[in-house]
Amino acid sequence: MSDEMISGEKSPIVALLLNLCLLGCVGYFYMGQWQKGVAALVATLVLSSIGIGLIIPVLTCIDGYMQAKIMEEGGSVKHWTFFSNGA
Repeated sequence: MSDEMISGEKSPIVALLLNLCLLGCVGYFYMGQWQKGVAALVATLVLSSIGIGLIIPVLTCIDGYMQAKIMEEGGSVKHWTFFSNGA
């Protein structure tokens, strides 16, 4: 797990839509949070097997929006930052 900071201007709406529509992970790939994207994909697939897979894309679209908003405003996020105001 890396503490490396990720920066760059990213669209919160794009991150939200990618996470909501594409297995809860593509928005993270878009932002450079690859580890979170893989974890979200695995969680979505596992939870889908028991019928509750929609939970992950809903949570990740909110988190992705919040992380991309920080980046859009010139801030940085870590690879495993969740639902925060940035670093």
